[in-house]
Amino acid sequence: MARLRLFAGLRDIAGTSSIEIDEPTVARVLETATERFGPAFSEAARRARVWVNGDEAEGGETVGPTDEVALIPPVSGGAGPMTEFPTGSEAILAVVVGLVLIFVNTLDTSTWWAVAVVGVVVAWMADVASVAAQRARDIPLVPAMLGVVAAVVSTRMLGTEGVGITFIVAVVVPLAWSVASDESRALVALVPSLVISVVSAAAVASLLLARESFTPVNRATGVLITVAIAAIAIGAVIERFSHLPFGDPFSATTIGAIGTSLAIASIWDLDLVTFLIMGVVIAAALIAGRGLGSLLRTRRVELISRPPGLLASLDGLGLAAAVFLPVLRLVA
Repeated sequence: MARLRLFAGLRDIAGTSSIEIDEPTVARVLETATERFGPAFSEAARRARVWVNGDEAEGGETVGPTDEVALIPPVSGGAGPMTEFPTGSEAILAVVVGLVLIFVNTLDTSTWWAVAVVGVVVAWMADVASVAAQRARDIPLVPAMLGVVAAVVSTRMLGTEGVGITFIVAVVVPLAWSVASDESRALVALVPSLVISVVSAAAVASLLLARESFTPVNRATGVLITVAIAAIAIGAVIERFSHLPFGDPFSATTIGAIGTSLAIASIWDLDLVTFLIMGVVIAAALIAGRGLGSLLRTRRVELISRPPGLLASLDGLGLAAAVFLPVLRLVA
């Protein structure tokens, strides 16, 4: 029997969050549920969106005993997508977040830097999980948060030697969590949770260690955040004004990252070759991060269309932060 999952008002009307229904198609599953829960449920269900195993579905789609049908009402009674933000708002928010990180990075104490980094990473994780939940996919965040805690504690206590502990916790905890939780055992929940855990823990460890590992203190992280935010902003402008004859957003992101990296290196009298390489790495991570974010949020890699979520522009920043310290140590 297929499992029908109910959300928001539909869940309240039915008095349950899920039921098992033995029907061959999505339409028949919904008809059976309507007959069981009455007119109020039928009225609300007509405005809802239907998903099967995390993908939007039509009524004629067949379902089997292992399939999960989700019925999700629109926000505030509307009929549009649940995650809609004004065009460019996610890029503006990314710039604001970047400016906050740049300011905190200038402070003498490393404690506020750790607080700011963890806060941004946790907010990003919650944004990814929220978008996935709107598509009837639950991504457990507790394992990822434990990985972030391990990153902070181990790197602050052991320095570079704590990175190994960070990765062990980031990998083992999601796997152990899936054994203890039936809902987290499915691959559609386990794999995203594992990826988010590893990327988040690596980003936190990299940002905390990079700030203290190079002289002057905080200069390396300042380069990373400034370059990434400048590249995100430039790419967003080109994407927003697609009629401008300046190429595609990804080329603009790459040029913006490399140009900003070289400009900062010149101003701070840093090695130009090193930061040319770092500019290329950051640009590649930003573009790859967009694909990864799209995969985590929608289960599809879509580089052309903007991934849903208010913090979607931080997908690339997280991946760039995760690889920043290892690459910088290699080339510096």
